[in-house]
Amino acid sequence: MYALKLLSNLIGNNIMSRDLDILLKEKRIFKPSKIFADNTNIKKWMEKHYILDYDELLIKAGENPEWFWNDLAMELEWFKPYTKTFNWDPPHAKWFLDGKFNIIQNALDRHVKGPNKEK
Repeated sequence: MYALKLLSNLIGNNIMSRDLDILLKEKRIFKPSKIFADNTNIKKWMEKHYILDYDELLIKAGENPEWFWNDLAMELEWFKPYTKTFNWDPPHAKWFLDGKFNIIQNALDRHVKGPNKEK
């Protein structure tokens, strides 16, 4: 949201700025239905790792971020496997060092081969 506000200020559009200010103050929470939440990929991933809720997920991921991101990355198809999950040298971060993958392959093409290919 900060980027949108900055863009709005650069453009100098007062109407846009006012609209963005309203959005930045938004406090409502729109919770998904239980059926929707129970069928998300992250919920299935949490069940696989015996993680009971979102708070526990945040704790486990925070305690061992390399495990968390490595495990999620294993669900992608890699043309060349990465050698290290990440290298954090504040303020710089490098992710999945030496690895190569195609975002389109992972977003679309691999699903054509899977159980949802007819959807």
